[in-house]
Amino acid sequence: MGGIPLWRLFIHDWSKFSTVERRGYTKVFFQKGHVAYDADIRAARKHHHAHNPHHRHFWEKDGEPIPMPETYVREMVVDWIAAERAYGKGTRDITPWLAKEYPTMNLHPVTWERLHGVLAEVGVDVGGLRRQRKI
Repeated sequence: MGGIPLWRLFIHDWSKFSTVERRGYTKVFFQKGHVAYDADIRAARKHHHAHNPHHRHFWEKDGEPIPMPETYVREMVVDWIAAERAYGKGTRDITPWLAKEYPTMNLHPVTWERLHGVLAEVGVDVGGLRRQRKI
């Protein structure tokens, strides 16, 4: 997908090398089977979302969403697709995951429009999602 600067590829998820994230994500990635979401994993995810602008949680201040630049919206969607390939069914189809997560997303109206544009680029039925949120 275009619109993401090359340098973002080098620093994407760089915070996973931090102590708090390394401890939690080591459990996720290297222990056999699914690891219960213990305190280390919860702390790692909270830190990760708060320190990486390609996560929607980064763009909430005091619970209120602020506009997310399109570059990070694009990176977020690519991240979702990559996660689906890695943790899901090995496909690029994020529709089932998105149908579940979409109603709970707290995004600024400008970010919603940017997200809908990027999702349409990758072939997601944006009309169905808009109806789901009653937008």
